[in-house]
Amino acid sequence: MVHNIKPSLLMESGKNYYRELDGLRAIAVILVILFHLDVSAVSGGFIGVDVFFVISGYLMTTIILEEIKLKGTVEFKEFFVRRFKRLYPALITTLFLSFLIAFFLMSAQDLQKFGGSVVSSMFGISNFYFWSQSGYFDVAATLKPALHTWSLSVEAQFYIFWVILIAFAVVKLNIKPYIVILGIGLCSLMLNILFETSINTATQFFLIPFRIYEFAIGAAVFFLMYLRPSSKIYADLVVFFGLGLIFYSAFTFTSQIRFPSYNALIPCIGTALIIWSANRSNIFSFLFRLKFVIYLGLISYSLYLVHWPIIVFFKYQNYGDLDIKDKLLIFFFSVLLATLIYRFIESPIRRFSSKGNTFKFFLSFAVISIIVVIPAAGAWENSGWPWRHPEGVDDISNKTSESLKYRNVRDAACSFTNFDNFSKEKCVYPEKNKINILVFGDSVADFSWHGLHKNLPADRYNILQLTPSNCRPGINWGEGYCRQSNDYIFKHILESDIELTIIISLGPDLENFKSTLDFFSKNNKKVLVIGLPFIFKERLPDILRKTVPLPKNESEINIAASKGLINSMTQARDQMKNVAVAAGVAYYDIQEQLCRIPDDYETCNFIVDGTLITADNVHFTPNASTQVFSELGKRIMREFP
Repeated sequence: MVHNIKPSLLMESGKNYYRELDGLRAIAVILVILFHLDVSAVSGGFIGVDVFFVISGYLMTTIILEEIKLKGTVEFKEFFVRRFKRLYPALITTLFLSFLIAFFLMSAQDLQKFGGSVVSSMFGISNFYFWSQSGYFDVAATLKPALHTWSLSVEAQFYIFWVILIAFAVVKLNIKPYIVILGIGLCSLMLNILFETSINTATQFFLIPFRIYEFAIGAAVFFLMYLRPSSKIYADLVVFFGLGLIFYSAFTFTSQIRFPSYNALIPCIGTALIIWSANRSNIFSFLFRLKFVIYLGLISYSLYLVHWPIIVFFKYQNYGDLDIKDKLLIFFFSVLLATLIYRFIESPIRRFSSKGNTFKFFLSFAVISIIVVIPAAGAWENSGWPWRHPEGVDDISNKTSESLKYRNVRDAACSFTNFDNFSKEKCVYPEKNKINILVFGDSVADFSWHGLHKNLPADRYNILQLTPSNCRPGINWGEGYCRQSNDYIFKHILESDIELTIIISLGPDLENFKSTLDFFSKNNKKVLVIGLPFIFKERLPDILRKTVPLPKNESEINIAASKGLINSMTQARDQMKNVAVAAGVAYYDIQEQLCRIPDDYETCNFIVDGTLITADNVHFTPNASTQVFSELGKRIMREFP
């Protein structure tokens, strides 16, 4: 992201440093950090990135148009040298330090992925890299130390696109710049609206065509500066309203909303209003000029860079959620490291004059970049260098990952994060002359479908599936695609010839769970509840790799795995079982299939046919799914011959 730029703004004097922007940067980076620290009140703190995008749009447009006004053209070489000096020195430093830590800390699988993200970040395309993998809000995102660099890649792509577009349109074609900016901004916004339900959410989130309107909103402020309120009271009101829009978004948005879509308009317009009026405001100008606020703004780029790897590595080495002490420690260390990078890397290189030495300047950074890129590419190409770990743990982890290739699925459209991608015909329509059984739940149910499919003959049993990701199965439960899928399936169960519904999930809302089971009883529909799955504090392969000393055989692996289960699992399992028993519905316990003594986890077997029961922290591998539901298959065949 663009930080610490002091352009000669086209304002009254033409040479004012817009100090309030540092205050705005401070707000943006704090929101992002609070979101990444899992502060529940700031569920929409990710909008801090959008605040940075608007600031970038304003500053870059100001710089480009000022240069055109003064020189009649844009000196592309100098423009890109300045942008390079802003972004890359601190980025290279952060990636180098992160890779060094990852080498000693991360599993082979995770180091391989991290190596790919480092290479893509260095070339300014990490947004494409992460787009090709999964979404920004996925659980697996917490294992990606360079995930946050997607926004830097969007920034870099914006720089290239924006300066060429504006310079060509204004200098060569003599088109009014505001016409170009308005046109490109509206096209981007329309893309978001037109493809709202027809594309993957990750596509909208990561790719620049869907983000460019945010930069354009910032650019538009440049043309409205002469209309700013002259009254300080009016300016205060405008800034207050702008802050309200930003904080409204930060405190009410969640990872479930479609973003950026048109939702990003709220924080972006709020940011634009603050840029427009902040330095005319009395109260807020004072707040934005406080020394510690300005200081956070000055180091905001370095702080943005370092905070996320610190969080990832801390979580990687420590089980469970972050407590308040952990969060304060991470924040303090992030500020400390950001200060060092800002003082000794970012600031000196920004002030360094490369005029007449451009070739030597870039040659030096090319050498430094190679030092980072070659090891990262090596880890990416060579499976994360598994030789760093003893064969026992890595061997079983690799077999576990490999086994996922053999997981059977009914259809990709049965598990979704957008109800429009769900196919009723492929997933839940019963077949005549077969026993129709519905697997209903979240992603845990999705990975369980394989075991039921393997244990029930396909010529007699039709295993239907509705398993929206991150959605609890429950009547009148949820919002967005979760509510849509729940509303649909309960109506479908009443109207269809479904002999049995099997509910499987990471854990229901207990009060809603009672109402859900009552629905089946009142409508004389058969239901079977699957007990709580094993839930580990983090990915099971990583738990084993972090165990000291490393487990060397199956017995030691089982003991190490048992210690990595979440502490509240027994209580949650008992509560779920009690509700099911009280409702008089059929119940099937997962633990009884893998443990000699349920709730005594040291008697459990977490290895099935040479693979771990999960490759992450909860979802069954194919071998585990097949074994866990073996007895259930026999039970169903007895009751529904």
